[in-house]
Amino acid sequence: MSDLPILIAGGGIAGLASALALAARREPCVVLEREAVFSESGAGLQLGPNAVRALQAIGAWQAVSQVASRPPAIDLRDARSGHLIQQIDVGARFEKMFGAAYHVVLRADLHRALLSCVSASPVVKLVTDFEVKEVTYGHGTIAVASAAGRRFEGTHLIATDGVHSLIRHLVLGTPGPRTTREDHHRTLLTDFPAEGDWKNVTVWMGAGCHVVHYPVGAPAALNLVCVLPEGRKLGEATEKFAPHLQDLLKSAKSWSTWPSLYVDPLADWAQDRVLLLGDAAHATVPYMAQGAAMALEDAAALRVHGVNAYPVAARGQRTRKLHYASLRQGKMYHLPAGLSHLRDLALGQMSDRVFFQSLKWLYGTADEQ
Repeated sequence: MSDLPILIAGGGIAGLASALALAARREPCVVLEREAVFSESGAGLQLGPNAVRALQAIGAWQAVSQVASRPPAIDLRDARSGHLIQQIDVGARFEKMFGAAYHVVLRADLHRALLSCVSASPVVKLVTDFEVKEVTYGHGTIAVASAAGRRFEGTHLIATDGVHSLIRHLVLGTPGPRTTREDHHRTLLTDFPAEGDWKNVTVWMGAGCHVVHYPVGAPAALNLVCVLPEGRKLGEATEKFAPHLQDLLKSAKSWSTWPSLYVDPLADWAQDRVLLLGDAAHATVPYMAQGAAMALEDAAALRVHGVNAYPVAARGQRTRKLHYASLRQGKMYHLPAGLSHLRDLALGQMSDRVFFQSLKWLYGTADEQ
């Protein structure tokens, strides 16, 4: 048995979760983070039951549960009229069906919770200021080097370096990510209008665009995301929204804008001693709120199977299905006026039971997926 560690390139959510999975197997690893400190940008994210179970599997849920919160429902609304189309209760019956509750969390809080768990492990080494620029193979080993000439050697390399993964390009020769030609405008509101029900996850659907918001952190802030066609200005695109929603959007003091990127499904995530996980392997659009969840599921599979027997085919099949479902979800949110009326009628007549059944493939346990 080799004394060399497993190398993990990337110290984000996927990288730290992978390190925890290996630590649970008592397998030494080194996490190589390109920045000077371990940190996470962005605002909020949603943790469906599958994400919660994955966090439980890698031993992180106790820490994460301290900073996550449970919205009572998911509201679907028409962005122009403000009309409530459907409200999905994600309380006790939802939890009973899927074995875990629905949660939301500040992305930085999730990252800090994972980092605290990783830092407590004696078999994980954390390294900063190291961006992998070169990958070389030895006899039963793999080595990575930075631009500055620093070098680490290990038995395997797990690439969790994100949607723009250099390792994916170096090892598989695949092209970079693609775009849906939409922009995600994000902000975190600490001061928002007094009127309104902010406790639920709320999706406002409009022609060619949509808005999502939900509370995160303590004290609560409102994670607010507005998805628009690429290059479209917020004021122009939302001027016909319901007054209540316009007031909310206007209350934002600043926005950060990110392109909507995804990676075409890969035929394989592994080559030689390299395994891609997280967004490096299967980045998709966030319209089913599953980006972090899929990375956490990757780590849970690593906890069970290890790097040598990682179930790439099964994980690839699941993330591919999620990818195409996410693209369809975005189109459903953005239907033009005539078709959106039919969508709203269908959603409005859907019972919680039918809605829950439609999500078994996503939130259910392995035998239900």
